Amino acid sequence: MRNLLSAAMIMGAAALASPATAAEPECTPEIARAVTPDDIIAQRVDGQCVTVGGIAWRRSLYPDVAAIYAERRGVPVKRIALSTRRPDPKAPIEVSPDTTVGEFTLQSEQWTGFEAVPRRVTVTGKAGRCRGGAMRGGESDQLIGYRSFSGCSSSGGGMSLVGVATEVAAFPVTRLTPADARPDLIGLSPLAPESVWTPRFAAAADAVFAALASGRPERWKPLFGGPWLASADHQRIAALLNDKRAPFRAVLRSERPSRAIFGWHFYGPPSAADRLASEAQENAEALVCWSDRADAARLWPIAAFDADNAPGRPYACVRITYSMGNGKPSWRAYVEEPGSGLPEPKR
Repeated sequence: MRNLLSAAMIMGAAALASPATAAEPECTPEIARAVTPDDIIAQRVDGQCVTVGGIAWRRSLYPDVAAIYAERRGVPVKRIALSTRRPDPKAPIEVSPDTTVGEFTLQSEQWTGFEAVPRRVTVTGKAGRCRGGAMRGGESDQLIGYRSFSGCSSSGGGMSLVGVATEVAAFPVTRLTPADARPDLIGLSPLAPESVWTPRFAAAADAVFAALASGRPERWKPLFGGPWLASADHQRIAALLNDKRAPFRAVLRSERPSRAIFGWHFYGPPSAADRLASEAQENAEALVCWSDRADAARLWPIAAFDADNAPGRPYACVRITYSMGNGKPSWRAYVEEPGSGLPEPKR
């Protein structure tokens, strides 16, 4: 009898020591813990169901718009990769060349509203670490999330948020202008009047403007690569010139448009040593923008990615590469495709 009792007690103790694992509750806004982006980045909420606010853009969650501009100036910025759990793991996935599919698909209609257009969002989902080898990007010790489709690093560094629910603001986050941007966020600087490069780019800009204003492809095509200009790029430039909404139309019809010639810099304004070194280089690159606005000085782009000639921009821009190799000047112009920058603020 004592042996039977002992056996029953052992069995009962074993049952208490190893209970059946309870099913993990579904992550919903009702049970989610409110956190900040820093909580996720610092790995304080790994594996937890959380709700966090920020700016969602191109499958990443930024704490604010300043972080977007700082990152594009080369400043290490911590951001979180956004993805969605695939509803049916067995369903076929259409993958573009720029999309990497790991455990989660990066193509989902759920994110269409703010993939290309940045918006303030509140996202509920599971916080976790990026999976090694599943994504593309930079060095894991510099950024949490990178300027790639995934926001994770190729070595697996970074934090991700697998969203299950979102609240999206009705209006997009708009670009910063010289009038409202902090000086440390401005990544474009006008070329110095005394620079040897200024008259070179000015002459090239005059030639580009006159050729585009003529409306004749035989005049502007040689300046944009001539025989090396791809057919698709030729058609894209022609479409921009003919688009009534595109900024080129208003600028090219203006009698006296304003013009600015910018160089770009990373990590901070160029020093005297940087300027001196650039004077001796054989190659240089500049961004030339025109505007028909009287207040153009307060509206110019502060970053190259906003110089995308999108409809509604108060300026039209071209990028010019210039070479003085062997003492012989040569240059080529490029027109950026709309869609790389943040939306234009309403005025």
